[in-house]
Amino acid sequence: MIKQVAAASLVVAAAVGLTVATSGTALAWGPACRNGEVSTGFKFTGDGIKIRTRPVGNATVLGLGYRSHSLAGGARSGDFIYIIDWTTNVRGWAPGAYVTWQCAGQTHPAG
Repeated sequence: MIKQVAAASLVVAAAVGLTVATSGTALAWGPACRNGEVSTGFKFTGDGIKIRTRPVGNATVLGLGYRSHSLAGGARSGDFIYIIDWTTNVRGWAPGAYVTWQCAGQTHPAG
């Protein structure tokens, strides 16, 4: 029950564009879009993108991200972006060069 309430709270926060803290990392649940555009979220730009435990290239790999996956994210550290891969429920750091965010079909680099 607690997990359901927490998940519902995150959905509401995402819907209104709030910044949410989880495990000590702030997530921006989608950047602000211009001119009333609707944010469609973060996406990987390729397949097999490594999601790591820390924002460094030699950190342990937790999982792999693919273009078809649904993401949330926003916190940055160097060239990495903290993401939650909702498709696999993996949370960690991905190279910003391989993550974009979208507003009403327009893609913007996140890194």
